[in-house]
Amino acid sequence: MTHILFEIVITDLEYVRPENDETICREDIHSHPNIEIVITDLEYVRPENDETICREDIHRQYKAVELIYTKEFDMKIDIWSTACLTFELVTGDYMFNPFESKYYTIDEHHILKIIQLMAEIPPNLMDNERCIRNIKVLLERDQHNITSMNAKDNFYRILAKSYKIPKEDAKQLVRFLIPMLRLNPNKRETAEQCLQNEWLIK
Repeated sequence: MTHILFEIVITDLEYVRPENDETICREDIHSHPNIEIVITDLEYVRPENDETICREDIHRQYKAVELIYTKEFDMKIDIWSTACLTFELVTGDYMFNPFESKYYTIDEHHILKIIQLMAEIPPNLMDNERCIRNIKVLLERDQHNITSMNAKDNFYRILAKSYKIPKEDAKQLVRFLIPMLRLNPNKRETAEQCLQNEWLIK
C-alpha cells in the first residue's frame, strides 16, 4: 500500500480509545490533557497503479490541482492532500474550501483560491475549457495581480498573523508546505523528501 497520507499522518495509534473509555490516562496523551484525535477517512486508499480510483474519490478540500482540470494524475496527489491536511491540523481550518455561486462553478472557485494562495497559474490551465472558462474574468474582477504576489509571503501572513503561530514555527511550516503544493506534480516533493523536512524532525 503506497498511500502517502496513511504513511505520514497515521503514525502511532497505540493509545487510541473509544470515547469515554475509562482505561485512558493522562500519561497516554504525552502531556496534552485536551488533545482531540481525528482519524481521516481511508475508505479510498488504493495500491499504486490501481485503475479503479477516480477524481471523484478525493474529498474536495484535499483535491490536488491536477485532479480539477486534467485527466492524468499519480501518487503526487497524496502529497498535495497531506499538505492540505497538515494545514488543517495546525489551524483547524481547511486550506481550500471552495463553493459554487452564480459567478463560478465549484471547480473554478477552487482553482481561483489556489491561484490566489500560490501566486501562480497552473501549467496549461488557460488552454483547458472544460471547467475553467471564467478564470481570467474572475482574476480581473478580483484585481489579483499574480506577478506581484508570493506564495511564501502569503502563507507566512496567514499562519503568523491570522493564526498567531510563532514566527519561526510559521516559517518552518511554510518551508514544509510549499514544496508539497507545487502546481506542477513533477516538481512536487516526494514522501521521502517530506519526511526529511526540518518541520518534522526539529
